[in-house]
Amino acid sequence: RALEEHARQIEALVAANRALEEKHQAQVEQHQAQVDEVKAECREKCESLERRCGVLEARCGSLERSIQVLKKDIGWTYK
Repeated sequence: RALEEHARQIEALVAANRALEEKHQAQVEQHQAQVDEVKAECREKCESLERRCGVLEARCGSLERSIQVLKKDIGWTYK
C-alpha cells in the first residue's frame, strides 16, 4: 500500500515536471521570437544608418572639394 502511494506521488511529480518543462519551453520560444524580432529591427536600422552615412560622406566630400576650389580661386581676407 505504501509503495502504491509512493508510485502515485512519483507519477504526479513526473506529470507536474513535464508540465513545467512544456511551459518553460514555450517561454523560451516566445523570448527567442522577441529577440529575433528586435535583432531584425536593429539590423534594418543599422542598414538604414549605413546608407544615410554613405550619403552624408559623399555630400561632405563634395563640400570639401568645393571649399578647396574656392580657396584656390579667391584670396580670402577679413576686415
